[in-house]
Amino acid sequence: MALLGLTGAAAMLLIGASSDRSHERSLHCIMPCLVGGAGYLVASYSTQPWVVVVSLSTSFIAFNALWGPALSIPMEFLAGRAAAAGIAAMNSIAIFSGVAGPNWMGVMRDATGTYQAGLRGLAVSAVIAAAIMHLLMRSLAKRMDDTVK
Repeated sequence: MALLGLTGAAAMLLIGASSDRSHERSLHCIMPCLVGGAGYLVASYSTQPWVVVVSLSTSFIAFNALWGPALSIPMEFLAGRAAAAGIAAMNSIAIFSGVAGPNWMGVMRDATGTYQAGLRGLAVSAVIAAAIMHLLMRSLAKRMDDTVK
């Protein structure tokens, strides 16, 4: 578990540095969401314990990796107190997810007798998060283009 935490921290630093170098935030958030979702999906269909461990570990690392770029996005278009409120809102959503995710898994385990449906639900939520990020950044880019014109 400690190795996963260290690997997640390293991924956060590497993806954050890559995002800073390229000045590109959205793909550095979208790709970890999709990788994490794929990890949940693979784990939900696998019958081999080692595949489940590797895929869930990949999901954990991917979701840690997106925090650097994700937390810098509010700074792209907000300043001062508004930026602080944006980051606080993101952290509140993350905290809510930390409560909702395990509850979801428990409810689905009780309803189906397995964790597969719960993992598939987490995969869907990861894809939805990627889609929301894509739409948000597209809308923001359009707004910035309209402002420049």
